[in-house]
Order: sequence, then structure tokens, then C-alpha cells
Amino acid sequence: MRLLLVADLAYPDHGGGSHRLYYEVTKRLAQRGHEVHLVTGKVTPDAPDEEWIEGVCYHRLIRDRRNFVSHGLSYVLGARRVFQQLAREGPFDAISAHYVLPTLGVLATRERGATPIIFTFHGPWAGEFAVELEWGSQQGSAPARVLRMAKTGAIVSVARVLEWFALWRSARVHALSSYMANLAANQYHVPLARRVIIPGGVDTEKFSPPPDKAAARATLGLPPERPVLLTVRRLYARMGLTNLVQAMRQVVQERPDALLLIGGKGPLQPHLETLIEQSGLEENVRLLGFVPEEDLPLYYQAADLFVLPSVELEGFGLVTLEALASGTPVLGTAVGGTVEILQRLDPTLLVPSANPSEIAEGILRFLANPAPSPEACRRYVLGHYSWDRMVDALEALFQNPSVSSGPP
Repeated sequence: MRLLLVADLAYPDHGGGSHRLYYEVTKRLAQRGHEVHLVTGKVTPDAPDEEWIEGVCYHRLIRDRRNFVSHGLSYVLGARRVFQQLAREGPFDAISAHYVLPTLGVLATRERGATPIIFTFHGPWAGEFAVELEWGSQQGSAPARVLRMAKTGAIVSVARVLEWFALWRSARVHALSSYMANLAANQYHVPLARRVIIPGGVDTEKFSPPPDKAAARATLGLPPERPVLLTVRRLYARMGLTNLVQAMRQVVQERPDALLLIGGKGPLQPHLETLIEQSGLEENVRLLGFVPEEDLPLYYQAADLFVLPSVELEGFGLVTLEALASGTPVLGTAVGGTVEILQRLDPTLLVPSANPSEIAEGILRFLANPAPSPEACRRYVLGHYSWDRMVDALEALFQNPSVSSGPP
């Protein structure tokens, strides 16, 4: 097949579960003999317009980040131009869409014809906008907050319309969890016949238990005896990191040796730095910044527990699978797709809410009685999740997307 994937930022070393998904899925499709093209944005202006990675041709778009409108137009027009060029070389059998803006660029072409679009609904784009913009609108003076709130409402409304249009112009809507499939139905009225659930996977060779946890800690410069908690997240409000730091106040009262590592970058960083200092947690919480891809397996191996404190809109959580594949149990809030992963493994790993006291209680419960075992975590992932299983299902979907008639 000749396949096109359109995404936001797809770099093998950029970090984030969705980026690893783009890389792993397209690489495996190319290995199976398909011609795979990927349209995505540039992280830096000097990135090449086109490059081959693992048999996949990456086409990179310049993003105009001055404001929401310029950002959107640069993505839409750039994707439209690239798709028209690629379409002249031959038709595509299917288009796998992962981000609204470049998808709109493809939809705005005559060249698409009857090529089906399969839209992977990672989460409500407008809803994620709303959460982050609402948090930002609460900062600063009263007049500034009012202005930001009005701007937030306008941006969210536009984003919701654009997302609705992209979903309804797609032949099928793919979700990584039942939670996200239901969200697509509830918020955008995507009918059951057009929804398909295909869970994500994990590279079980890259993410595997450590032969020696002490050696992994020594490599990273971590203390050998302290209980180490880890989370790797984008530093955004909906990720629940503020609540996790607040939970550590309670944790250190009983376990003053506990150490929390927070990997990731984002706009919440200054807030977290201030909160850590004001809470007197400088010896118990470390902000790692961006964790390079090559270091990520070591951090999973060095940790005793991975914590996923999501507040809302947790579609699936590939980091959950990566930690479990590394033999590291995951404590997660009962939010979204996290429930579907952890419920079958061990319900005690689920925290009822993102309330700091409940997160703290979950952490202390685990530290007092660590369970499940690293072996059980690893077996669970091997038995239920793999990239090849996901790609098998996607390949079949791309070959036969017209289970229902769908829109044009």
C-alpha cells in the first residue's frame, strides 16, 4: 500500500508517547513493504524539509508560532501543498490522520479524491486547549485574566468546530481506548459503526527490566537506597503534576527518604519550581527537564514506582506500558484509558481521584507493600500489548476501511 500519516511533531527523539507511536507505527509499516510518507511540523526552522528515517519519508512543515491563526494556517497550507505534490506521484491507499490542522490541509485538496481518512482520536483537541488555557487565564492581574478568558473561549470554540469537521470527514475514527472512543461519541457524535478501538503498544526489547537496578541508578547518579518515584510527562496542567508535588508533602512525613523525579518540559515548570521550594521539598523532588530517548529506559529501570497523576483527558498513556514493560509498577489516577490498562493488572494500582491526599495514600500503600512484582508487570505487557499487534490491526483497517459507508 501507499500510505500517508499526518501528525503534529514526529521526531524519534522528541519525547512523548504520541511521538513514539508515530515513529514505531510508520517504521513497522515500512518494514512490511508499504510506501510510507509522514507529514509533520518542524521543531526548529533549520530542520530538513524532507528526510528518510527507518524507511519512512518525513515531510516537515514550517510552523508560524506567532498566534493561533498563523499557526493554524501554516499547518493547513503547508500540508495542502505537500499532499498535492505527493498526490502527483501517485494515489494513496489510505491516510492516517493524528492531528486536526494538517488533516484540514489534506481535506482542502481535490487530489484526495476518494482516499479514505482514518483519524486517530488521541483526545479532544479543543478540550485539551480548554484545560491549559483556563489554567493560564487564572494567572496575572484581574484585567489580564478577563482578556485571556475571552480569548480562551474564542480559541476553544474554533478548535471544536475544526475538530468536528475533521472527524466527520473521516471514514473511520480510531481510538486507543474505549474511554476515547466514547468521548468521540459523546462530544462529536461519531456513530458506533465508524469507531474502532486499537490499543497502543510498547517496544519490549527497548523497555525491559534491569539486570541490575543498582547499576541503573549509579549510571544516572541516583541514590542506591532511597525509594525512587518517577513520572515523565509534559509539564501541563491536566497532567496533575501540581497535585503530585502537593502529595509529596504528605509522603515525606512518613517516608522522608522518598525521592520523586519529574521528567519533561512545558509551561508549568516555573510554577512547579516555586511550589517545590515553598513546600520545602528540594531534597525530595527533582525536576529533570527533558529526558532524552536514550536515557528513558534507564529511568524506568531505576525507579521503584511510576506515578501517573492525570487530572483529566488521559487517552491511553504509552508511558504506562513502557514502565510496566521495564518491570516498574504504575500507580495511576482512575482517569480515562489508565483504568483500562491497570484494572486488569491490579486494581490497587488505581487511585480514586487526582486529590493530593489520595495520591499520597496510594504511594505510601505501595511503599509499605510493593505489588505487583516486576515479573508480573512484564508478563502482563507481553501478553496484551505489542507494536506488532497494533500494526496488524491498523494494516487491516487501512486495507479495508469501508466497514461503514461514512461521509465522503
